[in-house]
Amino acid sequence: MIEKNLIWILSLILIGLFSVIYIVSGIVSFKKNTGENYSFFKHFPHELSFKDDSNRKLYLAILTVNACMCALILINAFPFIYNFKSFSGFLFVEFLFAAISSISFVVMNLIEAKFIKQHTIIATLYMVSTFAMLAITDAYCFLLYSMDKNTFHVTIGILSSFLTLIEILTIINPKLKDWAKLESTKNDSGEIEYKRPRFFPLAYSEWITFVISTLGLILFLIALI
Repeated sequence: MIEKNLIWILSLILIGLFSVIYIVSGIVSFKKNTGENYSFFKHFPHELSFKDDSNRKLYLAILTVNACMCALILINAFPFIYNFKSFSGFLFVEFLFAAISSISFVVMNLIEAKFIKQHTIIATLYMVSTFAMLAITDAYCFLLYSMDKNTFHVTIGILSSFLTLIEILTIINPKLKDWAKLESTKNDSGEIEYKRPRFFPLAYSEWITFVISTLGLILFLIALI
């Protein structure tokens, strides 16, 4: 039990640490390359780094580590899964969708938003797999509560359900239908310029899903401790 708990606790620490490093290093990189402040409402996650940036390799390495965390957790969890045969399906599918979500996020950062069709497909996969991961966490926690009546499990389930609701609202947001629409303005020369609105639907939806998926995975790992 102690060894298993150490695995989950270490996983929690690493996921949180690399998520913070990913965001902070990216914001610094963006400021360095553009001279403007990064906005989570209109800039995409992939814009935290640039191809000509010396920090590009570090940035991609951080993303890859985050994605590999799910695979490593899954490998270490197999003995634990086997001991809970009635829950083996829940746990395996949970880790599967967590892995798909993390890998989709990495791929989404490699395919820039200017490739509208491809980026949209990967972003959709990222959001849907995150929703599936959260839904399974909800079911797992409430099932445990129905068996042991432990308020700890129902608390995790309620928190996870709240995240699931937010993710559903993010996915069905009608503004995503025309997410690539730009605002047009006239400059001093009378020429029309196009720029992103202050709130760019797909960009902030990707960030919402990133936060939701990270918190969702952490909640699930806490439920296993």
